[in-house]
Amino acid sequence: TAFGLLQFSDLQQVWHKVDPELVPRTVDWLSESIKQFNTVDVNQAYILYALSRCSDYRSTAALEELNTAAQTQSIAYLTAIAARLNLLYGERALAKEQIEELIAIFHESGFQKERQSPSFVHSIGNTLAVELMAWTILAAIEYDFLAFDLQPIMDKLLTFRHGGGRFGPTQPTVMALKAIVAFEQASARPRENGKILVSINQHTADTLHYSPANRGQLKLTG
Repeated sequence: TAFGLLQFSDLQQVWHKVDPELVPRTVDWLSESIKQFNTVDVNQAYILYALSRCSDYRSTAALEELNTAAQTQSIAYLTAIAARLNLLYGERALAKEQIEELIAIFHESGFQKERQSPSFVHSIGNTLAVELMAWTILAAIEYDFLAFDLQPIMDKLLTFRHGGGRFGPTQPTVMALKAIVAFEQASARPRENGKILVSINQHTADTLHYSPANRGQLKLTG
C-alpha cells in the first residue's frame, strides 16, 4: 500500500484520471496501520516515508526512533530512508551525515555486503544494491546536488541496466529510473554564471549569458 501510495501520488501529477480521493483515503488508512508496528524496521520506515512524502503527516517521535535504529543496527536501507525523511522534516545536518555514510559504504563495497533481505521487498544482491544506490542519489540531490560527487554512483548504477531498460524487478527499476531522471535534471543545470560566445571569422555572431537559474535548453538567436 505504501508503494502504491508513492506511485499514485506521482501519477496524479501527470495524469488527471487518478481518483482525487485515492491518495487522501490511502493516507488515512496507512496512518492507522503504522500504529500497529512495535519495532522499527524497514517496513515501518518505508510507510513513514510514504506518508510523509505524500501528505502533511508528520511524526517526529517515529523519526527519532528510526534515526536511532539506523545508527545502532547498521542497516544501510534504514539509513537511506532516514536521510530522505530527515530532509522532509528539516533535519538537514543529520541528513547530510547519513548521506555521507551511505556514500562511504558505496565506495567501500558498492552496497554488495549488506545483510540479505533488508529491503521492504526483500531485495538481495544486485537488486538491493540498485535500490540503495538510487536512494543515495535521490537523498543527495534533495540535499544539494553540488555537495557530493555522485557521478561514480550513477556510473555504477547504469551497469545494472538489463534489456528493455529494466534494473531487475519493479521496485529497483522504479527507484533507478527516478534517480536517473533526478540526476539528469540536476546535472543539466549550469553550476555557475557564464556565457557562450559564437565567433565567425573572428567576428562575434552571438553571445548568450547563463546562470544557475537557467532550466532547459539554452538557445542562440543571432
